[in-house]
Amino acid sequence: MRKWIVSVLFISVFVLGSMVSAQASFKFYFDEYGNGLYSQNGGALTRATFQENVTVELGGEAAYTITGAVYTLPEDVVPGMVRIWESPCKTDLSDALYFQGNQMWFLSDPVLIPEPGVKTDVSWVDWGKIQLYIATHTLNDLGGVVEDANGDFVYKPGGNEYYGRSEAVVPIPPSVFLMVPGLIGLVGLRRKFIK
Repeated sequence: MRKWIVSVLFISVFVLGSMVSAQASFKFYFDEYGNGLYSQNGGALTRATFQENVTVELGGEAAYTITGAVYTLPEDVVPGMVRIWESPCKTDLSDALYFQGNQMWFLSDPVLIPEPGVKTDVSWVDWGKIQLYIATHTLNDLGGVVEDANGDFVYKPGGNEYYGRSEAVVPIPPSVFLMVPGLIGLVGLRRKFIK
């Protein structure tokens, strides 16, 4: 009888352990410009498939149909949306991630004035629809994630880890603020010497 109990316990632990280890986990490194790599179960980095202009209905609702940039993930994940905030006070929404099946949309507001020679933000979508969807639906993102000063953020649901980079805001250097009074002074000196 005692051997039987020990055997059942051993087999149960073995079966449960193999079930837990069978759940694949991956790390996904990406940005909003289509650069994505993933490592599944600690393996080698593999380039993720990226497509622009892919249509999806948020939550399966036709009223929230958007077109955006999408990554193909190595496996199906829990569907839903994750908010990405600009600051810890969570008042300014920077971007959002939307998951459906094995796809992840990187939803970002548009870059209105692209810099010359710099690739524009390819993942922009109808930001108004996204904000309305977020305001009218319950999200399972535990409040979302906050990006740091460089625009980096980490989201770790279950066994998967997402390391993202949003476009960072470039701060204005203090020397620009000192340059304005200097220019005003030069204009004043010019007028003084012209008279």
